[in-house]
Amino acid sequence: MIKLEEARGLLARAVLTQGPDFVYNPDGKGSCYYSPVTKDFLREVHLITEKRLETALADSSEPAKLTGCLIGVALSLAGETRHLKILGGIYEVARNLPDLLSIRAMHYLRTAQAKQDNGVTWGEAYQEAERGWLDADNWTIRQYPDTATTSQSTNHD
Repeated sequence: MIKLEEARGLLARAVLTQGPDFVYNPDGKGSCYYSPVTKDFLREVHLITEKRLETALADSSEPAKLTGCLIGVALSLAGETRHLKILGGIYEVARNLPDLLSIRAMHYLRTAQAKQDNGVTWGEAYQEAERGWLDADNWTIRQYPDTATTSQSTNHD
């Protein structure tokens, strides 16, 4: 299980893979994926037909074709691969893989994910997550009142 301290290190390393100025979702719109958007990814995960494949690829941002999202890269750096085909945010990953993240690690990564998805740089997303973890007990309760329903894990770190 990835706990908060490990998640912090993984996120910092993930930022370095593309650099702190990298923007994954430049306009803050559209989808973000844990894996790079390729023809195989679109076929396997989205079940897109050959006819729609080129359109779907053209609609994906260039950064999304280069790399997975910040959280996808961080989890991959931990040696994890089960998340790569999950669609949805980190809460969806936690629901599908309840043994993967502690609650604090999940909220920490969610903060970075939300920033990245809104079009900020990976460095800014990382800094926001770092600011939030310092008061993790109050922060998770205040910002995420439904934490009991986001994971079956009782490991809070």
